[in-house]
Amino acid sequence: MIRANPIFGVGLGGYSFQFRGSVPEVYPHDIWLTFWVEVGLLGVIAFAATLAILLWRGARAWRRVQGFERAVLWGALAALVMWIVHGVVDSPYWKNDMSVEFWMLAALIIVCMRVATPAPVPRV
Repeated sequence: MIRANPIFGVGLGGYSFQFRGSVPEVYPHDIWLTFWVEVGLLGVIAFAATLAILLWRGARAWRRVQGFERAVLWGALAALVMWIVHGVVDSPYWKNDMSVEFWMLAALIIVCMRVATPAPVPRV
Protein backbone atom coordinates (compact mmCIF):
# COMPACT_ATOMS: atom_id res chain seq x y z
CA MET A 1 0.00 0.00 0.00
CA ILE A 2 2.79 2.41 0.83
CA ARG A 3 4.57 1.63 -2.44
CA ALA A 4 1.40 2.30 -4.39
CA ASN A 5 0.55 5.57 -2.57
CA PRO A 6 3.65 6.85 -0.75
CA ILE A 7 2.87 10.58 -0.83
CA PHE A 8 -0.88 10.80 -0.19
CA GLY A 9 -1.63 7.37 1.32
CA VAL A 10 -4.70 5.25 0.70
CA GLY A 11 -7.07 7.59 2.50
CA LEU A 12 -8.75 7.51 5.86
CA GLY A 13 -9.96 4.00 6.58
CA GLY A 14 -8.14 2.71 3.51
CA TYR A 15 -6.07 0.15 5.38
CA SER A 16 -9.05 -1.64 6.88
CA PHE A 17 -10.90 -1.40 3.56
CA GLN A 18 -8.00 -3.06 1.72
CA PHE A 19 -7.69 -5.93 4.20
CA ARG A 20 -11.31 -6.41 5.23
CA GLY A 21 -11.90 -10.07 5.93
CA SER A 22 -8.34 -11.26 5.31
CA VAL A 23 -6.58 -9.77 8.34
CA PRO A 24 -8.10 -9.78 11.84
CA GLU A 25 -6.51 -6.42 12.71
CA VAL A 26 -8.27 -3.40 11.27
CA TYR A 27 -5.21 -1.13 11.48
CA PRO A 28 -1.44 -1.42 11.85
CA HIS A 29 -0.40 -1.21 15.48
CA ASP A 30 2.07 1.63 15.01
CA ILE A 31 1.05 5.27 14.83
CA TRP A 32 3.73 6.24 12.31
CA LEU A 33 2.94 3.34 9.99
CA THR A 34 -0.77 4.03 10.28
CA PHE A 35 -0.27 7.68 9.40
CA TRP A 36 1.92 6.76 6.43
CA VAL A 37 -0.55 4.19 5.10
CA GLU A 38 -3.67 6.30 5.66
CA VAL A 39 -2.54 9.87 4.86
CA GLY A 40 0.83 9.34 3.21
CA LEU A 41 4.23 10.85 3.71
CA LEU A 42 2.81 14.37 3.73
CA GLY A 43 0.54 13.41 6.63
CA VAL A 44 3.42 11.84 8.56
CA ILE A 45 5.52 14.97 8.10
CA ALA A 46 2.66 17.25 9.14
CA PHE A 47 1.90 15.15 12.22
CA ALA A 48 5.57 14.91 13.21
CA ALA A 49 5.94 18.67 12.79
CA THR A 50 2.87 19.26 14.95
CA LEU A 51 4.25 17.01 17.68
CA ALA A 52 7.72 18.54 17.51
CA ILE A 53 6.40 22.09 17.70
CA LEU A 54 4.10 21.26 20.62
CA LEU A 55 6.88 19.55 22.56
CA TRP A 56 9.57 22.12 21.76
CA ARG A 57 7.50 25.22 22.40
CA GLY A 58 5.83 23.63 25.42
CA ALA A 59 9.18 22.76 26.99
CA ARG A 60 10.42 26.30 26.40
CA ALA A 61 7.26 27.75 27.93
CA TRP A 62 7.54 25.44 30.95
CA ARG A 63 10.61 27.36 32.10
CA ARG A 64 8.68 30.64 32.10
CA VAL A 65 5.35 29.71 33.70
CA GLN A 66 4.73 29.51 37.42
CA GLY A 67 2.17 28.00 39.75
CA PHE A 68 -0.89 26.22 38.43
CA GLU A 69 -0.03 26.82 34.77
CA ARG A 70 3.33 25.13 35.27
CA ALA A 71 1.66 22.04 36.71
CA VAL A 72 -0.90 21.96 33.89
CA LEU A 73 1.81 22.34 31.27
CA TRP A 74 3.95 19.64 32.87
CA GLY A 75 0.99 17.26 32.95
CA ALA A 76 -0.01 18.01 29.36
CA LEU A 77 3.55 17.55 28.08
CA ALA A 78 3.98 14.32 30.05
CA ALA A 79 0.64 13.01 28.77
CA LEU A 80 1.63 13.88 25.20
CA VAL A 81 4.95 12.04 25.58
CA MET A 82 3.12 9.00 26.96
CA TRP A 83 0.66 9.25 24.09
CA ILE A 84 3.59 9.12 21.64
CA VAL A 85 5.20 6.19 23.47
CA HIS A 86 1.87 4.36 23.36
CA GLY A 87 1.83 5.05 19.61
CA VAL A 88 4.86 2.81 19.12
CA VAL A 89 2.75 -0.27 19.88
CA ASP A 90 -0.69 0.99 18.92
CA SER A 91 -2.30 3.65 16.80
CA PRO A 92 -4.10 5.86 19.29
CA TYR A 93 -4.82 8.78 16.99
CA TRP A 94 -7.30 6.94 14.80
CA LYS A 95 -9.63 6.16 17.69
CA ASN A 96 -12.12 8.98 18.19
CA ASP A 97 -11.58 9.42 21.90
CA MET A 98 -7.80 9.38 21.55
CA SER A 99 -7.73 11.94 18.75
CA VAL A 100 -9.89 14.22 20.90
CA GLU A 101 -7.45 13.65 23.75
CA PHE A 102 -4.55 14.62 21.48
CA TRP A 103 -6.16 17.92 20.49
CA MET A 104 -7.19 18.67 24.08
CA LEU A 105 -3.57 18.19 25.18
CA ALA A 106 -2.44 20.40 22.30
CA ALA A 107 -4.92 23.07 23.38
CA LEU A 108 -3.71 22.93 26.99
CA ILE A 109 -0.11 23.30 25.85
CA ILE A 110 -0.97 26.23 23.59
CA VAL A 111 -2.94 28.00 26.34
CA CYS A 112 -0.05 27.58 28.76
CA MET A 113 2.35 28.87 26.11
CA ARG A 114 0.17 31.96 25.73
CA VAL A 115 0.19 32.52 29.48
CA ALA A 116 3.98 32.18 29.49
CA THR A 117 4.44 34.72 26.73
CA PRO A 118 4.49 38.22 28.16
CA ALA A 119 2.07 40.62 26.55
CA PRO A 120 3.75 43.37 24.53
CA VAL A 121 3.92 46.69 26.32
CA PRO A 122 2.15 49.39 24.31
CA ARG A 123 4.31 52.33 23.37
CA VAL A 124 3.12 55.71 24.49
